[in-house]
Amino acid sequence: MKDSAIKVVIDVGSSRTRVTIGEVGNREDSVLEVLGSGVSSGGALKAGIVTNIPTVSHAIRHAVAIAEEEAGLKINSALISISGEHILGMNSDGRAQIRNRRISKNDLVHAVMRARQLARKEEQDTLHVLEQQFIVDNHQGITDPVGMIADNLEARVHVISARRAAVVNLCQCVRNAGIEIEGVIYAGLASAYAASTADERDLGICTVDLGAGTADLMLWWRNQPMHAATLPIGGEQVSSALATILRTPRQSAEMLKRSHGALLDKYSRHTRIPLPSTGNLPDRYLSSSDMVEQIAACYQKFFASINKEFHRIGLRQMLDGGIVFTGGAAQIPGLAEMAGAIFNCPVRVYIPPPVSGLDEHLQNDAGMVTTLGLFQLQQNPVNDYVWAKEEKDGIISSITNFLKRYL
Repeated sequence: MKDSAIKVVIDVGSSRTRVTIGEVGNREDSVLEVLGSGVSSGGALKAGIVTNIPTVSHAIRHAVAIAEEEAGLKINSALISISGEHILGMNSDGRAQIRNRRISKNDLVHAVMRARQLARKEEQDTLHVLEQQFIVDNHQGITDPVGMIADNLEARVHVISARRAAVVNLCQCVRNAGIEIEGVIYAGLASAYAASTADERDLGICTVDLGAGTADLMLWWRNQPMHAATLPIGGEQVSSALATILRTPRQSAEMLKRSHGALLDKYSRHTRIPLPSTGNLPDRYLSSSDMVEQIAACYQKFFASINKEFHRIGLRQMLDGGIVFTGGAAQIPGLAEMAGAIFNCPVRVYIPPPVSGLDEHLQNDAGMVTTLGLFQLQQNPVNDYVWAKEEKDGIISSITNFLKRYL
């Protein structure tokens, strides 16, 4: 591919670790070409937190080896994603006095850095300082104030941070696998860019990446990031609940969920489902309708947690575009209908489109949404001022020095 670059992204999740090598064009309309992809099951993340460094390191190393063999090249560095309940999203604003002169780049940086400073939290490391808007002499909606004559400049940003220990431990696992780190991106930001459109983000939308152990939320309005959060809910909780209620092994509960799972009775197969038991217990059966009822109860709790987050931040009224669910745990029949009724807004489920070069078993895999978003952010960087003092543009180039603290 002419005028292209080979990029590597790593997405470490609760149930799978994904390493993908892709060729990315420089134009906005360029198509991603996957050269190699490696997926390893298992791991030691709990709600996005590393619980066993050797296990996670091994999972990454295994996925790297698969991707390298498929691509026929050696991986040296990668962009990685991070998630977890420790993620914090805060809106902040900073000001700079201009005093009737032209606004300079340094003025803009000063206002942004002030906003970042006001949002700083103990034991948290800043991942992103995302532009919302600039206000010049009380005139809102300014996208580029540099060169304008004014008295006052205000920068409004959304700051996303992660617990320092969580970042350090994840970076250590990646380095243990022999990979240098190019940058750390909030998984919810990557998923949002893959699963939503610019028109939806302008109208007002929330993307929810519902995975195995966590749900990453990003709320947008007028193309501005308004809120980011990760909730400790996911598909693993459904499997664990089924295992307890049905008195069946956890692995069997996972298989039952995948083969008979639905949220509405109309999607039920209306059959009797044999339940695997432990020991010498007699065979038992469950109607598929009862199975749907048990799973639906879990998802109703998920939706209640999401709704609680909406009301906590007071931005529920901004969702004119509705909610986009994605991720592996969102691919269950009836989700859009049930969620639409509960949230009283448009709801759709995003499934990744076919990707050139990607293994057949990974095509249309909703678990790939963060990976695809990481590639998209490298191809079309967003305005991230996390290292604004260096005056570098784009989310990837702006965070290069982030890793110096962890080397």
